[in-house]
Amino acid sequence: MFHFLKLIKQLQHPDSKMKALKELDLFAVKNERNRKYMVEAGVPRAMPSFIVNCFKEDCVSGLEEALSALFLIRIPSAEAKLLPKQNDQIIKSLIWVLGCEFNTQVDNLGRIDLRGLLKVTAGYGKQVSLSILHGDKVTFKQAFQPEKRELRISSSIPEHCLAGSTLENISFEVIDSKGDVDGTFHDDEKCGRFHTLVVKSESHQIDDSIHYAFKHGRCNIASLPLPQTEGPLFFKAFHSRYTELYCDVEVGKKSCAYQFHD
Repeated sequence: MFHFLKLIKQLQHPDSKMKALKELDLFAVKNERNRKYMVEAGVPRAMPSFIVNCFKEDCVSGLEEALSALFLIRIPSAEAKLLPKQNDQIIKSLIWVLGCEFNTQVDNLGRIDLRGLLKVTAGYGKQVSLSILHGDKVTFKQAFQPEKRELRISSSIPEHCLAGSTLENISFEVIDSKGDVDGTFHDDEKCGRFHTLVVKSESHQIDDSIHYAFKHGRCNIASLPLPQTEGPLFFKAFHSRYTELYCDVEVGKKSCAYQFHD
């Protein structure tokens, strides 16, 4: 309960109120025991006060979290009757809340439109799932399989490479499940799309701080210096963000035997 009292105090400070609200909302969602302790700590009284402050400041920041937590823990009926007497602004505040616009509003059929708000964080080839909970009960769950993508080398490597020489124009491409190049892998910093290739080797020193840009699904390395020492060179080329997209390459100097492991 001490932690909930601490969070209630943090609601009064602008720098910590959002973090405190999110924690209270998460605790309320988790289980009934948390909600019981939150009631005992005074959260049902603190949340209406926070809503009134939002009304006075005409600020909706944190309002959704406060309403969500308040909905989950419920205000005991005895306390609810006292609210208008303890705070004469509560009715005006609630009327103001009804006119506020939020990113996720419930329509007249009880539906919430989440288009554009959900983001897949799992990598390619990994399963993701969506769960909707009401209290502790899972009311809806669905699993999804992200589309498959593969990074492969599309250029040929010379049959004979000399130690200390340079490999030129090594090309890679990202392939979709149909075998076509995925042109959406296009590096564009201005639009916030970061698609670059990194080359790394554990057996030899290669500058892995260099990022090679993808252009419409393809990436070309103009030159890659080979070590002066003889023997095979192993290196991995991988997408800087989606590291599950990689291609292992082995280059044999002198004999130049090479293999690809996708």
